[in-house]
Amino acid sequence: MNKDYKNRMIFAERILEDFIDRITGRNIDRLVGQYPDDTYFVGKLSTIDDVRNNRNINSDVSVNQMSMDFFITKDEIENSKLKIKIRGDFYYRVMPTFEEQRKYFIKEMNRKSTGRKFDSMAEIISFFEDNKNNRDILNLNRCPILNVFEKLSLDDSIILEIHLKDMLNPNKDMGMYSFKDQISGYLDRKIDEIISQADIYKAIQEDIKVEQLIDEHKYDNFLIQYSSHHVPRPNFELNLSVGVKLVKDSLFRVSVGLSNTTLKNEINTFKKNLSHDSILFNAGFDVKLINAKFDDIKLDYFLDDYKYDKTVKGIGHNCSLEFDNKNNVLKTTNIPKFYQKRLKTKDGLSVKFQDLISDPVKTLENISAEMEKEIEKWKKEYEKKKDNLIEDKSMLGKAQKDFQDEIKGFRFEIDRFKYGIEQIENREMVRKAFINMNKAFKMSSTSHDSWRLFQIVFIVSLVPDIILSHYGEDDIEKSFIDMVDLLYFPTGGGKTEAFLGCIVFTLFFDRIRGKSSGVSSLVKYPLRLLSVQQINRIANVLAAAEIIRRNNKEDYPGDSFSLGYYVGDNNTPNELNEEKIFNFSNKTQGQLNDELRIVDVCPFCKQKTVDIVLNIGSIKLKHVCRNNNCPSGGELPIHIVDREIYRYLPSVIVSTIDKIASMGFQSNFRNILGEVQHQCPAHGYTSKTRCTENQLCEKDVREFKEVSLFDPAPTLLIQDEVHLIRESLGTFNSHYETLMQYLISNLISNKKKLKIIGATATISSYEKHILNLYNKQPIRFPAKSPYIGEDFYSYTDDKDINRIIISYAPFGRAIINSVVYSLKYLRQAVEEYYKNIDKLKSIPGIQINSDDEAYEILKDYWIFLEYNNVKIDGNKVINALDNIISPQLLEEGYKKFEIQKMTGDETFQTVRQILSQVENNDNVLEGVNLIAATSMISHGVDANRFNTMMFFGMPNNTAEYIQAYSRVGRKYPGIVIDIIRPTRERDVSYLKYFDKFHKYKDILVEPVPINRWASKAVEKTLSGVVAAILMDSYDLKYQYEYGNLYNMKILKKLIEGEIIKKDELINHVKEAYGCQLNNGGSSNLSLNYSKFIDDSIDKIFKNIKDKYYGDGYYYLGNNTGLPMLDPRLNAPMTSLRYTDKSVNIGLR
Repeated sequence: MNKDYKNRMIFAERILEDFIDRITGRNIDRLVGQYPDDTYFVGKLSTIDDVRNNRNINSDVSVNQMSMDFFITKDEIENSKLKIKIRGDFYYRVMPTFEEQRKYFIKEMNRKSTGRKFDSMAEIISFFEDNKNNRDILNLNRCPILNVFEKLSLDDSIILEIHLKDMLNPNKDMGMYSFKDQISGYLDRKIDEIISQADIYKAIQEDIKVEQLIDEHKYDNFLIQYSSHHVPRPNFELNLSVGVKLVKDSLFRVSVGLSNTTLKNEINTFKKNLSHDSILFNAGFDVKLINAKFDDIKLDYFLDDYKYDKTVKGIGHNCSLEFDNKNNVLKTTNIPKFYQKRLKTKDGLSVKFQDLISDPVKTLENISAEMEKEIEKWKKEYEKKKDNLIEDKSMLGKAQKDFQDEIKGFRFEIDRFKYGIEQIENREMVRKAFINMNKAFKMSSTSHDSWRLFQIVFIVSLVPDIILSHYGEDDIEKSFIDMVDLLYFPTGGGKTEAFLGCIVFTLFFDRIRGKSSGVSSLVKYPLRLLSVQQINRIANVLAAAEIIRRNNKEDYPGDSFSLGYYVGDNNTPNELNEEKIFNFSNKTQGQLNDELRIVDVCPFCKQKTVDIVLNIGSIKLKHVCRNNNCPSGGELPIHIVDREIYRYLPSVIVSTIDKIASMGFQSNFRNILGEVQHQCPAHGYTSKTRCTENQLCEKDVREFKEVSLFDPAPTLLIQDEVHLIRESLGTFNSHYETLMQYLISNLISNKKKLKIIGATATISSYEKHILNLYNKQPIRFPAKSPYIGEDFYSYTDDKDINRIIISYAPFGRAIINSVVYSLKYLRQAVEEYYKNIDKLKSIPGIQINSDDEAYEILKDYWIFLEYNNVKIDGNKVINALDNIISPQLLEEGYKKFEIQKMTGDETFQTVRQILSQVENNDNVLEGVNLIAATSMISHGVDANRFNTMMFFGMPNNTAEYIQAYSRVGRKYPGIVIDIIRPTRERDVSYLKYFDKFHKYKDILVEPVPINRWASKAVEKTLSGVVAAILMDSYDLKYQYEYGNLYNMKILKKLIEGEIIKKDELINHVKEAYGCQLNNGGSSNLSLNYSKFIDDSIDKIFKNIKDKYYGDGYYYLGNNTGLPMLDPRLNAPMTSLRYTDKSVNIGLR
C-alpha cells in the first residue's frame, strides 16, 4: 500500500466519521443555537403524536420504533438468555453560558444591522452609548435567549436481561415481555438528575439587552430576575419488548423492538420555549444471545447458487443489522457501512507491448500455458469439493453442473485463444498487423507498457473472426462471427482498450490486405456523454497508428487512419449549408473552439494547440494543430460533420446509437456501408449521380472519378455499455441492428458478415438480451468462474479499499431537506481541514510532510457528485442549496456551493468544459465543488478527482446504481453516501439487506427489459426499414436509369412498372427483421410481424398505384412517404427515443 493511497484512505474514513457525527449528534455533547430535531436526522424514533400527525399532513416519514427478528432452535430455547443494551440520546435545554450568549448577541446585531459589522461586545456597547438618543437604534438593543441543548445518553447502567423460557405461555409456543417499567425507572432517575442541574433551562419571556451582558454578574442577575421558577420535567418514555413464537416444529422466531412511547407535550409545540425534545436520537440496541446461537436465515434469491453465502443472522426493520460473531451479538445500526474491495487485474504474468512486438507467438503461448495450469486447478478443485459444493443436497446436482459448465466455458476460452495464436503464427499479414497494433499502443500509452491479461486474450481470441472477411469461412474453420462477443468487466477495468486493440488490429489488417479506403469499425454509445471522454482515448491510439502507417506506406497504403464523430445536430453539425458557413465565418477562434472542438489536446503531439478551422473550398470543419513540429502536419484526421463523414469515410466512426436510424431517412448513409461509386475531386466520395455536397459543389460531374473500393463495408460493430440498450430504445434499435446486418451481408455490393462486439460492466440474463438485440447468440468474455471475485484474469485485493459506502434513511425529515443538509454537513466536514490544514496533517496515522501534500489530498475529496433519479430532483436540490444552504455556509464561515449540472439538458461542449475544469484545474479548491447530475453521469465520466458522491434516493435498478457509484474511487478510496427514501419500499429494502446487497451486487443486477417482438414496435420502425432497403439497395441499382426512388414519384413508377417486385421486397424486409431465422425469438410473435409486413407492404403497393402526387416533393424518408400509403406507420425515425407521431396544431 503506497503512501498516497494510505493517506487518502485515512482521510476518507475521517471525513465519514466527522460527517456521521454531524448528522447524528454522536460525539457532540452540547448543541448551541440549534434545535435537535432540525439538526440531526438519522436514527430518530419520534413520539407517538409525531407519527400520528405525520400520517396525515407531512411529506416525511416518522417512525417511533425499530426492531429485529431472528431465529433460534427449539432445543436451545430452554437455556437461552437475552442480554440487551439499548442506545440513544434525549436532549434537554440548558441556559447558555455568558460567552455563548454574548457571541449570539453579536451575531444577531450583525444580522439586524445593515452596512456595519461588529466584531466584539465592546463595539456594540460603544455603539449604543453613542446612539442613546436614537430610538430606531435603541430598538435593536434586544436579543432572545440562545437555545442550548445537552444530551442524556442511555448508558451501560441499563442492561435488560431475560430467559426466553420464562416468557412462554402454557402451550410453550409463544410469549411476550415488556421492559417498560424497568426503563421508566431508569429514565426517572436520569430526569431527576437533569432537573437538579444548576443550569437547567427555565422559561424566559424577556429578551436580553446589551447592558445585561456587560459582565457575567449582570448576566446572572438577568437570569435570576426573568427566568420562571418552574422547572419543566422532561417527558421521556421508552419501551423495549421481546416476543417469541414457534413458527416451525423446531424453530422459534424472536422479535425485539425498541419504541418511543412518549406523548409529545403541548409546550414543545412552540420551539422558543422548548425545554426538551422527546425524540430519541441515535437510537438502537444490541442483543447478546447466551447459551444459544442465532440460526441462519436463508435468502431465497441465492438458494440455487453454490458459490454464495445465502444466510443472514437477522432481519432489521427501520434499521440495518450487524453481527458480532466473536461475542454472539446482533446489533442494530442506522448507518450501515460497507468496505468495497478493489478488483484488480493479475499482473504477475507480464504481457508487455515490446515482448509482443519482438516475439508475439512465444509471448502468447506463455499465456496459454498459464491458462492450461489454471483450468487444471479448477478441475482438481471440483474433484475435491464436488460432493460438498452446497449444503442443500437437493441442489447438489445443479451445483455440480454449474461448476462443470464454468470449467467448459474456460476450456472454450483457452481453445479460442490458441486458435487466434495460430493465425498470428501462420499468416504473415495477420502477424504484421498484430505487431503494429502493439507498436501503436506502446507509442500512445504514457502510463503503462503492457496489456492487462484479459485485454490481450480477448483481442487474440477475436483475430479469427476479424480476418474472416479476407480469408473466408472455408479457410477460417473455427470462427464465431455469427455470435456476439460480450466483453464483461467492471467499470474502470480497461474494456475500452480491449476493443480498441481489436479496432487498431483491424485497421492495419485492412490496409495490408488492400483496403485503402472505407470504414473499418463503427463504435456506438447509448449516450452522447459516453462518447465525450472516449473520443480522446480513441483519437490518441489512432494517431499513433497513423504515424506508424505513414512510416510504412509500402505495407499500409491508402487513406489516413481517421476518426468520424457522428452524433448529430445538437452536438456537431449535420451539414454545412450557406447559412451555417456564414455563421461560422463570423465567429471568433475562441467561439469556434468552444462550440465545435472535440479534442483539446492534439493526439499527435500532445500539445494544447488545436483550433477549429472552416475551409469553405472543401466544405469542412477541420481540427488543425498549430504546432509547427507536430507529426500530424497540421490538419488532424478527424471529421465532425455528418456530410463530411459520408464524403470521406473515416476509418473509425464513433456514434450514438440513435444515428443508426439515419438508414431510414438519410440516403447518404449507404456511403458508410461502402456503396460509393464516384469521387468528387473537391468533396470526396458519393454514391449518387451528383456530389454529396451538390448544393454548394461547382464541379462538373464529368470531372468525377469512378471508384470501386475494396471490401469497403465495416468489419467491426462495437456497442459499448450494451446494458443500456433496453426497453423501447432496445426494441427499436434491435430492428435497425438486424437491418444493418442484413444490408451488409446480403444487399450491398461487397457482401460480408459483420463482427459484433458488446461491452458492459453489469450483466444479467445476457443470453436473452443479446438474442433480442442482435438476433444472435452471445459469447461471454471472460467466462464465468467458480470463484467469487476471482478468475484467471483478475482478483479482489482485500487490502485495497475501492469505496466506503454508507446508507441511511432520514425518518422524520423530508427527503429534500435531508439531502441538502447532508450536503451542507459534508461540505463543512471537508472544509474544516481546508480552514485548518494542520488538523489534516495531525490525523492519526497520516504521513504528510508539507502543506502542499495535505492540500493535494483535500483536492481529491473537494468536488462532490450528487446523483438524482430525475432532473426535477436536481433542480430542487440546486434551488435549496442556492437559496438556503449556501447563505448559511457563508454566515458560518464556509465557502458556498459552486454548482454545475450534468443532465441530459447540457450540451456536449458544456460537459467537456466541466470535465476539463475538474481534471485540469490546479486551483480546484476555488472552483466547482458540486456537480448535480442525473443518470447521464453514470457512464463514461472518468475523473480521478471524483471521490465523494451522494445519492438522492436509490437509482431505479441495480445496474444503474453500480455504474453511477463507479464514478468515484477510480484511483483512490471513494466515499459513497446513499440517502434512502423512506417512502419507497424498494429503497428501504436496500437498507435492510445493505451488506448482502453490496457484497453480491453483481448477481443482483436485474435482467435488461427488452423485447424484439413488441407488438406495436413494428409500426414505429417499418417505414424506416423499408426506406433503408429501398435507398441502400434498389436506388443504387436504378438511379442512373430512372432517378432517385426516394422521390415518391419515381418510386411510384418503379412499382407500377413492376421493376420493384412486392414479394422480393417483402422477403428482404422479413429477413431484415429476423422473421425468417429459426432462432429469431418467439415464433408466434415473429409470425405476427410477418403478417403485419405482408399486409403493410401490400397496402403500400396498392395505394401508391392509386396515389396522385402533385407538384410538391414527396420524400420516402419522412411523413410524406410511406405513412401516406399506410396510416398505421410512423414516419422513419430520426431518433430511437422519440416515437410519437407529430401533430400539427393551428390557431384561428
